[in-house]
Amino acid sequence: MTIISNVTRLRGDGVSLVADVWEPASERKGTVLLLHGGGQTRHSWQRTGIRLGEQGWRAYTIDARGHGESDWADDGDYSHDAHARDLRAVVDDLGEPPVLVGASMGGMASLVAQGDNPGLARALVLVDITPKAEPEGISKITGFMRAGLAGFDSLHDALDAVIAYNPNRSRPPRVEGLRKNMRERDGRWYWHWIRGCCRTGRTSRMLPPSVRRAPVPRRGPSRSRPCSFAAPSRTWSAPKVRANSWN
Repeated sequence: MTIISNVTRLRGDGVSLVADVWEPASERKGTVLLLHGGGQTRHSWQRTGIRLGEQGWRAYTIDARGHGESDWADDGDYSHDAHARDLRAVVDDLGEPPVLVGASMGGMASLVAQGDNPGLARALVLVDITPKAEPEGISKITGFMRAGLAGFDSLHDALDAVIAYNPNRSRPPRVEGLRKNMRERDGRWYWHWIRGCCRTGRTSRMLPPSVRRAPVPRRGPSRSRPCSFAAPSRTWSAPKVRANSWN
């Protein structure tokens, strides 16, 4: 059975967040919030949302503040704290502890939110992020984001920039996938995120003690194999999923 998504708006902390939601056709096992990385949009998790819906989960893929179709912050705050506050507001309105699946920026927001509010989520899944981030890696990501602020002459130029950033992809990105992450303005193509998201001065803080004390496994499970993730009170068995930023 094909699972169809609906577009909805969720209450953040002073901003409105746009999300796609997949409702399972059978009895619902629970809710999963899929949170993208910096400079991406909710469409990064589209295939995973479909897969989770097919497996009986209600899945939300959410545009973070300043990204995609969600609101920009009037105060220009795009820190991990701000994203974590948005996440707490969304969970409050759900009325149930969800599974949080966060990639990079979305994972850090999940860590901060869960660390400040133990019991917020029934499970936490991190993709391309740990409680301790390497400054060199963060600098590489923000450098890539800043390099595109002036826009591109064409989608193919943007595609070349993505390939140059990560030339070792097992599957090259497609121009069609880039359209969901870009907007055309005055004959040029721009990433669909706000400039303030590239600032480094307000994007991080010391993690709460509950997060700093969390053990970090030396080796995580493969992103393309079925795996189980430890939760505060139970174990969540995940279907085979893969996050894809550009397809």
